[in-house]
Amino acid sequence: GRVLDTAKAVGDILGLPVAAVPTVGATCAAWAAVTIQYDDIGRFVNFRNNAHSARLVLADPEVILRSPVRYLHSGVVDTFAKLYEIRPVNESHPENIPFDVALYASGIAFDRLVAKTFTAEKEAETGVFSSDAKDVVDSIIYLAGFAGSLKTELSQYSFAHPFYHSATRITTTHGKLHGEIVATGIIVQLLLEEKTEEELARALELFRSFGDLFSLSDLGLGESKEKLASSVSFLSKDIKASFGTPWTEDEVSRALFSADSIIKDFKK
Repeated sequence: GRVLDTAKAVGDILGLPVAAVPTVGATCAAWAAVTIQYDDIGRFVNFRNNAHSARLVLADPEVILRSPVRYLHSGVVDTFAKLYEIRPVNESHPENIPFDVALYASGIAFDRLVAKTFTAEKEAETGVFSSDAKDVVDSIIYLAGFAGSLKTELSQYSFAHPFYHSATRITTTHGKLHGEIVATGIIVQLLLEEKTEEELARALELFRSFGDLFSLSDLGLGESKEKLASSVSFLSKDIKASFGTPWTEDEVSRALFSADSIIKDFKK
């Protein structure tokens, strides 16, 4: 993703068209008209909104389905996050057409990934790459990238992506993939939204089925209570200060600790 993002930014600066050839399905970076900028040690710095998506995207389902499944599942959950994050923004701005379109596209992607990912993976093990494999790749790269590229004056990201961006500023998280960190952010977001226990349980089970259910300590945010408390304090302040989420630092802190406890209990 960072290689593709860098190429897109260079193309945007130089006014040149970019061709993207993703070899894993871990993110929608090949399509999305945005570059995420990091510093030299991998900490999030800023967003760069590029004028265009890649002019050409060559995504071979066989290449992507033969890559390590961890990358594919990270991309699946990152695509799920588009729906979870766009939904509350859409609810608070119901007449915003770009959000309506983004919600529709992310909903199609969500449904297709739930229905087809495991079938596509089983077929790939036997050398078969059917329409299911194509739909999985299109959902992760095209539909998620399209939904994330629709620009408005408002942010589409409610909490899970701000959580990821903030978490990268703690270097012990760098062993985890983008979607793996975002998955935990979604659970925190659902608590902040005060969603029902049933909806929370569905998300926990869904993420567990893709192997992307991680506690804060799993993500590298603290092996001891003291380190965990320090990480939560930093995340709460950074998310509020840098990303302007509507929740207070105390609310974020409580949700982070609650999510950590819930995830640990659910994994037992």
